[in-house]
Amino acid sequence: THKLHLRNPHPDSLLWNTGFVAGDSLGGYLLRSTDRNATYVFPVGGLGLLNTYRAIDIIPTTADSSVFGVRLAEINPDNDYTGVSVTGSTGPFPRTQAHPRALEINDKFYHNVARFHGLSNINMKLYYFQSDEPSWHDFNNAAYWNNSVPRWSIGNFAENTSSGLTTIGNPDRFVSSNITDFSNDVYALVIRDNLDAFVPQIFSPNGDGINDVLFAFGNRYETMNFIVYNRLGEKVFETSDNSVGWDGKFRGKDAQPGVYVYYLTAKILEEGNITQKGDVTLVR
Repeated sequence: THKLHLRNPHPDSLLWNTGFVAGDSLGGYLLRSTDRNATYVFPVGGLGLLNTYRAIDIIPTTADSSVFGVRLAEINPDNDYTGVSVTGSTGPFPRTQAHPRALEINDKFYHNVARFHGLSNINMKLYYFQSDEPSWHDFNNAAYWNNSVPRWSIGNFAENTSSGLTTIGNPDRFVSSNITDFSNDVYALVIRDNLDAFVPQIFSPNGDGINDVLFAFGNRYETMNFIVYNRLGEKVFETSDNSVGWDGKFRGKDAQPGVYVYYLTAKILEEGNITQKGDVTLVR
């Protein structure tokens, strides 16, 4: 629960070849003072993690005098009952309490990243390893625990590859984002579902059991309406049930191969209304 504060604001005031800072309780942070637009590294880690380091670096967006704190929690956020963060977050942080787009939240570790003093915003990078990722998909974002809900909300992080950072264990991945809201300070890697709605560009209703039916795919529909027209403007298919697709028939007969036009209107859970249109090619 203690705070270790490096008050020298020079980016190179922290130098190391080995070793790391560990935090085992909410409320404990490695603090660094900052006063310039430069990279400040926080070499946090845990002995129970492969490759040890899960470092954070930040670049303040202004040269104002500020203080930022970082903690690595080497624990499943479902099970952290250890204290209170500087923003008032109290564990646990159940991964089941999450935005519908949060398909999987990291169960190995999470971070606290907080601003203790000043007004500067930051660009933040959270480093990790491919070995941290689930077998079925790569992490592609970070989620934050939204104290006001409370639940995990999706951040606006970009996924990147990394190399050459030998002093923090050679991480091969990081996610990055500009942080402007410091009312929450709990972050975890997440697999974000980027799908609102998807209509294939081609389908082949030939009875081979592969791509025989045209669906408007989406897993968070509240309502939807999917219409397909032929090149003469005739409506060949319509549904308001996303489990029902077009089988390639029109008036009881096989529709002609060629290009068709679709229109999709839908209300997406927690995202709002969308309108989508495009072409789809029927082949046999």
